[in-house]
Amino acid sequence: FPSDARSTPFAQVPMLKDIHKLTDFDLLVSVSAGYPGSKEWIQYGVSPTMTGGKPLPFVAGATGVQTPQLIPYYPGQMAGVLGAIKGAAEYESLVNTKLRSMDSGKPIAPKFQEAQRRMAPQLVAHVLMVGLIVVGNVIYFAGRRKGAHV
Repeated sequence: FPSDARSTPFAQVPMLKDIHKLTDFDLLVSVSAGYPGSKEWIQYGVSPTMTGGKPLPFVAGATGVQTPQLIPYYPGQMAGVLGAIKGAAEYESLVNTKLRSMDSGKPIAPKFQEAQRRMAPQLVAHVLMVGLIVVGNVIYFAGRRKGAHV
């Protein structure tokens, strides 16, 4: 492609001055939530057959649904994978810990704690699902036992 989504020629984009092919990048980062996504980048973009044998480091951030499709490619074709909100919260925690160690007096802005903040509702939802499964099984087996004695 000779231009970006706004029809700006790549030759006019300063950060792309020395970029002529995919392997000119030092790292390829994919953040995806659908098809085509990170899996397709691995298969068609960064595979050794597509890069002329030159290794191209690749990392991905993906939704919880996509992450299991990417795990087989790690650590071979992928240098790292950030899986779902849990992975985002873990990474966010690492970054915030580093920031606190560099400047302990400065509070971390709420926008940099978004993934960690979303972990509590996810925990509640998962506990609720497990609880409902247990209740459903208790009701099912109680009904079977009652029916067996009749």
